[in-house]
Amino acid sequence: MPDLVEQPRDSAVEQLTHERRIATRKKYRETHKEQLREYGHKHNLEYYQKNKERLSLASKTRYLRRPEEIKCRQRFLQRKRFLDRKIDVLTHYGNGKCACVRCGESRPACLSIDHINGGGTQHIKSVGIGSNFYLWLQKNDYPDGLQTLCMNCQFVKRVENNEGIS
Repeated sequence: MPDLVEQPRDSAVEQLTHERRIATRKKYRETHKEQLREYGHKHNLEYYQKNKERLSLASKTRYLRRPEEIKCRQRFLQRKRFLDRKIDVLTHYGNGKCACVRCGESRPACLSIDHINGGGTQHIKSVGIGSNFYLWLQKNDYPDGLQTLCMNCQFVKRVENNEGIS
């Protein structure tokens, strides 16, 4: 009859094999990223189509139970997306740093996009302000002719170049 006493395991060997499994999975996910994304998208779409009514009802029920909490969360996520997008754009036009290209100010609330050769007012009127403007810049592959400036440096530039001063 075999001995049923459990053999002691070497925890260092277990840890090493566990780390190898994790590394192998990570490498697989990295090399097959697009296929996994397509599969996941297709699977999610099929699941949604099959369960559309049930998912819709569940969503409405959740909202009716806690409307203020859900609105608060939606506002938080919307603000986070806006700030992430703004920081991404400011970093691009700040030469790799989220900072004013003139003075180095780095607080995102103080920074904005400046049209180097002027004409920003007309451009923003055609594209939109705030998040719409940052989204437009991202979708259009960050067009040239823009830079990140703090509001103080922008005002000084406007005075120096007699832009929009009456």
